[in-house]
Amino acid sequence: MLATCPECGARISSEADPCPKCGFPEAGLLSKERMENYAQGLRRGLYPNDHFYVKCENCDFFGWIKSKPIEVKVVKRGTGYTTRCYARCPKCGKEVKEKD
Repeated sequence: MLATCPECGARISSEADPCPKCGFPEAGLLSKERMENYAQGLRRGLYPNDHFYVKCENCDFFGWIKSKPIEVKVVKRGTGYTTRCYARCPKCGKEVKEKD
């Protein structure tokens, strides 16, 4: 799969590490295309063993959740991209987002 380097914009392999043009580390792994593909898998529940870290502002739950997220967004983080998951707090049921 082709991806876009988050640093220089070159079209590269989604496996590129580093970018062959500018040397940006993990360029293919941090690309928006690769994260969109991963987010689609999370939405469909294709990665049942994935878990994420949350802090609930409602009941002060603080820990790891291992469940299918309610929503997954791809967000810019530094010079690359990552996913941000939203789920239900296992303690009170309120919607919480993955902690940075």
